[in-house]
Amino acid sequence: MSNVNIYHLYLGYEYITQSLHYDPLIVPLVDTDLEINVNLPAWLFMCLPDFSVLHAQESNLDILRENTTRGGQLVSTLLTSAINSNTTGLDIFLTDTGFKESLKLIELYNAVPANNPLLDHISLMSKSNYVFHTTGNVDLQPWVWRTHTLPVSSLDILYCANDSGVYMFTHPESNHISIGSSLSMKSRNMEHYVSIVRKPKLFMHYWVKENGGLLWSPIVTGPNYLQSFTDAYPLHSLTRGENNLLMACSVYVPRVYEQVLQSHFVPYLNGSENLKPVVFFNYSMNPTELNVHFTEYPMYEIYDAEGTYLKTTSINKLEVMTGRGRNALTRYMNYIPQDPSLHFTEGMLTFPDLDNRTGYLRRVGDPLVHTLPPAKTVVKQPLTLPNVDTSLFAPNLIYVFEEDKETLFNTFTSRRDLFLEMYSSKAHLLDKANYTQSREILRNYVTAHLNNEALNRTDLGYYYFASHAEYGKEYSQDLFVVDTVTGKGEYFESITSCSKASYTAPNKGVRNYINGVTTPSQAYQNQAYIPSAMLIDALPGTIKQVGIEYDFSDKLSTIMDLKSTLRQDYISSVPNYKGRAKSVTIVVVNSITSLATLFTSLHLASESTGCTRQNLNKYLTGQYKPVKFPHLSFVTHNDFISLLPTVSLQPNTPSHLTTGQIKVVQDYVENTRKNYHSL
Repeated sequence: MSNVNIYHLYLGYEYITQSLHYDPLIVPLVDTDLEINVNLPAWLFMCLPDFSVLHAQESNLDILRENTTRGGQLVSTLLTSAINSNTTGLDIFLTDTGFKESLKLIELYNAVPANNPLLDHISLMSKSNYVFHTTGNVDLQPWVWRTHTLPVSSLDILYCANDSGVYMFTHPESNHISIGSSLSMKSRNMEHYVSIVRKPKLFMHYWVKENGGLLWSPIVTGPNYLQSFTDAYPLHSLTRGENNLLMACSVYVPRVYEQVLQSHFVPYLNGSENLKPVVFFNYSMNPTELNVHFTEYPMYEIYDAEGTYLKTTSINKLEVMTGRGRNALTRYMNYIPQDPSLHFTEGMLTFPDLDNRTGYLRRVGDPLVHTLPPAKTVVKQPLTLPNVDTSLFAPNLIYVFEEDKETLFNTFTSRRDLFLEMYSSKAHLLDKANYTQSREILRNYVTAHLNNEALNRTDLGYYYFASHAEYGKEYSQDLFVVDTVTGKGEYFESITSCSKASYTAPNKGVRNYINGVTTPSQAYQNQAYIPSAMLIDALPGTIKQVGIEYDFSDKLSTIMDLKSTLRQDYISSVPNYKGRAKSVTIVVVNSITSLATLFTSLHLASESTGCTRQNLNKYLTGQYKPVKFPHLSFVTHNDFISLLPTVSLQPNTPSHLTTGQIKVVQDYVENTRKNYHSL
């Protein structure tokens, strides 16, 4: 035991002084370039959770290096190669997820028979170095050597086409990036391109589809064990386990690099707000599969009266391809009615992602069953929003909250609107669906998840759906439609009957107008849509009667007040949280007309400019550049006052600015955008 005297350990803003008597070990210090030769006691790790996580991640490497089994030596060699090849200037580490995945690789490799040619091949390939296609340290600019525009030609990337490795996508305008890794650079590149163009799967795909193209760059490349083995042993028939082992060895080091780089850059297009540990192997690492040939795996089929129209060996892929959940698939597996006269007419499952086609499911070789198992009953926990006053919810809206249960992401007036925006990849389902099918789709994706404690996975991320207890009951609401010029009015028993009248707005417009979600569009701007109860409260002598013409010409001021009240009540019903504040005062500067207009809420600014509220928030912070509105500049009122204190603005009243004043605002907006992306 070595006697270590008093040391000062700088962590955060405090010095901790303690007399230590332990074996020394090297400990890197956070926020310093110093090192202390000291062994830290257990109590210190308990007091410093962030530091203990760092230490745990580093110790994961040490634990694996101490594994003396055949698999442990392989992983140790791979990690040594990753460290020796590393030119990024970043420390190599393993998260707890990476550590657990490493143990799976060790177990699978240890189970390979001693006479299997895989052992010699993997042992030889594991000593390969990895090639970085960068200028070195991540702080150097530009960092990557090569960039290619999607779609990338195979001829352009012959230098790394079949290699495993790590790659980076960059959006040139916003500088947003995404970092990933793959068994084959060429194949993964094409997968991303096809997904962006045809059927987006990831947040990045949807974002690129809306905001423009990406540049692709290789960061580091290395050996493809699977490709090299099949080239060297063309007559060897790989089992499923051997195939997965070769893939695992190919991607192990790239996954380590991917985790390190994602932790450093926290890429926006990887979902920086909800970045999760890298999953090393998304396939089975069970040693029993070393003896299982591909032909021995189950085959799942979907068939109808015309025959089999889909086959796959994975129930996971079946979920993705059909749009049905695991519970429904397993419940209907091998089912067909016992009565032959009912075949292909009853008991068929509908598959949303197969254009709502119906069919029976079977696992080839299993006997058919004629009784459906009872459906699993899921007890839903009611959604709790601790810091939200749900009593303010409007009964006509669906509120979408982010994972923190405080930040309001958006509001929707109908289930259809929510579905089309939050599940845009499945919007085509409604185009081809009849009324009954549409109701079923919206029920499965929206209604079933309202006020449910479980997070909902959407195309835009994970969110909670909340609503007033009375949501959905306003569709039968009766109302008056009044011409605000002539004073003529008519009573309707429901929104549906109103929308059928030739001079009124369509169904969705009527719902929005009577709930104050939007003001009537230009075609209906002289009409007021007032709920009957509200109008009768204001004009007690009014009697509801269908088919007669009312004269409100002497009550037009009251009608206009009611129309304005509907709008203000809606704006007041939308909670104001964090950076999503809906009541923020915003100034829109138009460089073409030289006018500056003050709006008291994002709602009003959105209606005037045609921008979405989400994008307005991002324009204000500098996250987005208003490409579709290059003549407009968006700043908060407080920022505008600090920039041009001599200019006085009144709400919704445009004021003229000089060319110099406009230039001041534009420069400020551009600097805000640069500062945002420099972070």
